[in-house]
Amino acid sequence: MFGQKTSIIVVFVDRNRLQFYGGGLTAILALDIPPAIAKDLEIANRDAFYTLVNQWLKQNNLGGADLLFILSAQTYFEKAIATTGESEQETEILSFYDSIPFEVLSTKVLTMQTKKVAVAANKDFIEAIRHAFMLQGLHVVTVVPAILLGTLSAKRWMDAEMGAYALKHIDMLRGQNMIESDEPMSMANTTASSVPTAKNNPKLMILVGVLGVLLLILIFFAFVRT
Repeated sequence: MFGQKTSIIVVFVDRNRLQFYGGGLTAILALDIPPAIAKDLEIANRDAFYTLVNQWLKQNNLGGADLLFILSAQTYFEKAIATTGESEQETEILSFYDSIPFEVLSTKVLTMQTKKVAVAANKDFIEAIRHAFMLQGLHVVTVVPAILLGTLSAKRWMDAEMGAYALKHIDMLRGQNMIESDEPMSMANTTASSVPTAKNNPKLMILVGVLGVLLLILIFFAFVRT
């Protein structure tokens, strides 16, 4: 989560380029991704991408920052919902999602002034980029589409104005997150692993086995008496 001791860096995610703003950086930095690694909103070679990010971060120390991903308009699909009834809107949204050529999607339905806008992106693309930074100890805590930046979303690339706007409206953007943050996921995994199961508790396995044998004995005697 965003904390007082952790700086925030805005990352503008485009098809083959990542731009970085904030967190004490003196200028907007860019990481270009070769077409051999990323093409058509897919990370074709994850190992090469992870290596690329690792080497780039060694040259450009971002520190212990939380990352806010702003998805470029070139990386997601959007549709203004034309229907008014709740059932009709749901049908229209689902039909829109079905038309997108990716198996797994990150989606969000936004309320923009007086209309609803459905947004969808390739989840594998987002998660591959997110994971590359997680491997280096950086957490992507929020992912949002550029449409939330209003008129600034028309800009092809992030500039200081766009980055400053994103940081100023960080609370609003966090409320439109398209992913689950790392921290809740970690807590969920910790909670799940702390619950005793037959797989992680040998004593429980033995107890279950003993109870099973006793049950068979009771069934046997009940059968003999009848």
